[in-house]
Amino acid sequence: MHLRIGRMLIERMDQKQITESIFDVVNQLNRAADLIEDPAERLSLVRLNVVAGMKARAAIAYASARNYFAVAEALLSQDAWDHRYQETFDLYFAFSECEYLVGNFAAADKLFDLILGRAVSNLDRAKVYGLRMKLYQVAGKYDDGVTVALDALRLFGVTFPESDEEIQVTAEAELADVSINLQGRPISELVESPLADDPTVQAIINLLVEAMPCAYIGRPRLFSLITSKAVNFSLRYASLQGRTRDPLSFDDGVFSEETCFAAIVKATFGCGIVFYRIMQQLLAFIHGRYTEALEAAALAEPMLGAAMAMPIEATYHFCHALTLTALYPAAAPAQQAEYRRILGDKLNKLQLWGRELSRELSQSPSASIGGGRSH
Repeated sequence: MHLRIGRMLIERMDQKQITESIFDVVNQLNRAADLIEDPAERLSLVRLNVVAGMKARAAIAYASARNYFAVAEALLSQDAWDHRYQETFDLYFAFSECEYLVGNFAAADKLFDLILGRAVSNLDRAKVYGLRMKLYQVAGKYDDGVTVALDALRLFGVTFPESDEEIQVTAEAELADVSINLQGRPISELVESPLADDPTVQAIINLLVEAMPCAYIGRPRLFSLITSKAVNFSLRYASLQGRTRDPLSFDDGVFSEETCFAAIVKATFGCGIVFYRIMQQLLAFIHGRYTEALEAAALAEPMLGAAMAMPIEATYHFCHALTLTALYPAAAPAQQAEYRRILGDKLNKLQLWGRELSRELSQSPSASIGGGRSH
């Protein structure tokens, strides 16, 4: 009966109606999946489950999405990887992500390994490594996330030293290259630079950027080196393009900032909310719109607890201080006094963090390797 109902629904609907009613259609057919023997119909059901899974994932219904992807995976033919590689890759990629997001970490890691074994290019492997890094960060597995990043970057010939002394020397050299790669350009000019069009370079930059949060917490000695290397790749190849509808907007005709933020708020995802507000703050500051940067900072402040101990918390305070400094000359005397008070608090906080970081590094077991030069 379920099979007959599912088939009737498909027969009476066009593709748009099927997509709109995807859960009704798929839930009927999935109950009768064992009765479907025709390879073409089974493939059709695989694709319908993928559509349902993607729609559920977009609605942050990760458990439901995971179940749809699991059904699709079970219906795959044995030659799916050989004859429908991209479809199969995309299915397993989304499936592994949802397994992780619902807490099935071991199952997700097995899927990651399976995809890496089947991937036909380093670019596809980089996508898997990138996702694995992000999810390791969510799970608090920061050191493992750095290991994943190093493995992924090695695919493209990007390697990192192992000893503390070598890391420091390499980081200093990489930092010196920033000035060379700027080629005399002012920072403001980078806004007009084109996007890197080489997929390999894009993959390297993405991996470096995704590695930063894990390195900051899991292996702080590597953080400055990874950051400088990402900056240098970006300077040579990944700058801002000005494609959004407004300098302070993230909308570009494809991405809807309002819809995305509404989903984050609905999910009460505090970390996502504060990241969004701080990105608004940074964007406004970069474009010299200091009043709007201050407004974004005020909206971010109540949510800062969700970003505690993350790199972006320090970024918030640093950018806030720069914004107040920019607004200070034109402010009224009373406002200037308030700005001075806040700036004093910011400076104390940043200095405290700097001293704590130095102390932690000096007391770590590996600090003696570099002869204390980490300071």
